[in-house]
Amino acid sequence: FESGHIKAKGQYQHGVKEGPWQWYDSTGVIVVSGSFSNGKKNGLYIEYYNDGSIKKIINYVDDYRSGKASTFQENGILSSFLSYRHDLLNDTSYFFYPTGLLSMLSIARNDTILKYVQYDAKGHKYHEFVRLFGATSISSTGASLPAQP
Repeated sequence: FESGHIKAKGQYQHGVKEGPWQWYDSTGVIVVSGSFSNGKKNGLYIEYYNDGSIKKIINYVDDYRSGKASTFQENGILSSFLSYRHDLLNDTSYFFYPTGLLSMLSIARNDTILKYVQYDAKGHKYHEFVRLFGATSISSTGASLPAQP
């Protein structure tokens, strides 16, 4: 940067990124840290707010999001908790209100949402969506609806 601060710090081996790396903003504050193996993202990548608190944690395997990924509000409260497999949403993911209460959960397979349930700010279920074999069932009252043909 023109300010004299470095943009990134890490090692290259045989022309590709290897091992731990850190990236910085123009004031020298770390914004991302992560690790490489054979030039591919591997392990936890952590993104930071300007105050140094954690904004995101994402696990990578061979450049693909894999496993758990979490995002946080600036106050440190969990904002979302997602599950990935080979860069696609899989399994159950959770999303939270700024208060920390659950706002939605979703179940996905290979980036396709199979089900999600939404909750109001008091924790009451108010909307549900279910995909069954290409059909869809939606409920806004919390009651189950039959799948549409």
